[in-house]
Amino acid sequence: MVQRLSALVLLVPLLFLLSCGSTELPLTYNSIRGSGNLITVLVEDLDLFHSVTLKTTGDVMLVFDTEPAVAVSVDHNLQRFITTEVVNDVLMIGLKTPKEVKVSGMKLTVWVTMPVLQQLTLDVDGIGSFQTDSSLFQVPEVDLVLAGVGNMELDLEVSQRLSSTLTGVGNLVLTGSARRHDLTHEATGGVHAFEFETDSCTIISNSVGDIEVDVREYLNATISNIGSIYYHGFPAIEVVDTGLGELIDDN
Repeated sequence: MVQRLSALVLLVPLLFLLSCGSTELPLTYNSIRGSGNLITVLVEDLDLFHSVTLKTTGDVMLVFDTEPAVAVSVDHNLQRFITTEVVNDVLMIGLKTPKEVKVSGMKLTVWVTMPVLQQLTLDVDGIGSFQTDSSLFQVPEVDLVLAGVGNMELDLEVSQRLSSTLTGVGNLVLTGSARRHDLTHEATGGVHAFEFETDSCTIISNSVGDIEVDVREYLNATISNIGSIYYHGFPAIEVVDTGLGELIDDN
């Protein structure tokens, strides 16, 4: 009789859970909020790198100098979760927490000093940004990839080719110059490059945001969405427009 009562006591809660449509217990999360007390740590023993990828919420400040260096400023109670590692010559900046831990309110800034720049990738789970400080990056070629949510504000002197690919949400703001700019814009947001002089520019625009460029010799534009392209300069023009956006002379 005692055994039957014990079985009944165990069975009643189980039937209740099944009747509610739940067959497993929910995962309990431990939420850790940034303290607001920022500390700055110099990252040591990193391999050399020529590119940077941001994978977490935060801001990356780029500094052009001959001696590479990485410094991380973040809430003191979240510092242990920040990862900086070099993989295939790319500095990867991310956040690694246990499965049951959720981070909120983090204030992360990473200063990256580098003499060579080949690629910047913003692929953020959250909101991030890349910015150059007052120093001008002088490079032969560079690739920009905005695949997450955030902005890039860059001052670049590109002697050959700049390639920009935007598929996320955010803005690209450029100053400086390049001999050639290849731009693919499939993002929500704008490209602001009236202060970025190019000899030639090829644009594929399938975006809802507008594009502003300064082109001197040759402009090739393909428009297939509602975003328009505004240009400064007097280049030779080839345009294919199947969208609602327009190619607009803004001189």
